Amino acid sequence: MKLKTHVPANGKKAKQHLLVACGSERYGIDIVCVDNVVRITDIARVPGAQPYYKGILHLRGEVVAVMSLRLRMKLEDALFTDDSRIVILKIGDSGSLGIIVDRVDGMAVLTEEEKGYQREFVTGTGQYGEEQIFLLDIKAIAGA
Repeated sequence: MKLKTHVPANGKKAKQHLLVACGSERYGIDIVCVDNVVRITDIARVPGAQPYYKGILHLRGEVVAVMSLRLRMKLEDALFTDDSRIVILKIGDSGSLGIIVDRVDGMAVLTEEEKGYQREFVTGTGQYGEEQIFLLDIKAIAGA
């Protein structure tokens, strides 16, 4: 899959983000937090885990917990498609976390338009052409 890249020309402060989709919304994940993007693979269920945790997977010798971003954000669950991906996030010193997204749309340098946005799991918005992208709060999603 070839990722598209967009760079703003307005001279505002900007950061590089991985653009992902969940339902009808698009979100930006600060690229500093992204370790890898993998196709959906075998995920081993973990009994007694929170409903938004789908289980664990083994990736390069590491056990990675995997959660549904849709369920974590209290959206309706969806079936996996060929476009579904697991975004592997670096969570501080505590390791990695995989989040399942509907699709990965590419990379973009987003200008931060609004900080302190009052929406759960979102830190603000970023401008992508004419579109507003919600910037994900990775610490809140991971429960850190």
